[in-house]
Amino acid sequence: MGVDLQCVLCHNAMETLYKGKKGKVFAGCIWECVVWTIWKGRNGLIFRNEAVEQGKILDEIISRLWSWFEVCGQRGRTT
Repeated sequence: MGVDLQCVLCHNAMETLYKGKKGKVFAGCIWECVVWTIWKGRNGLIFRNEAVEQGKILDEIISRLWSWFEVCGQRGRTT
């Protein structure tokens, strides 16, 4: 019986995310991005009859998160 390394790493990452006020904001941003992406996929399915693929949704979540964090990082810079 082995330890699921992916699960351990995920748990450690989530522990780190929730430390402090910035961590809670960061984790909230992830939640909003996941919900927003699923909502957009749902709308595509219902209103435009687009296929929804798990892999595509996951790729969109990751891409959207990077773009959101990039924008947030630029706003936070004082130089």
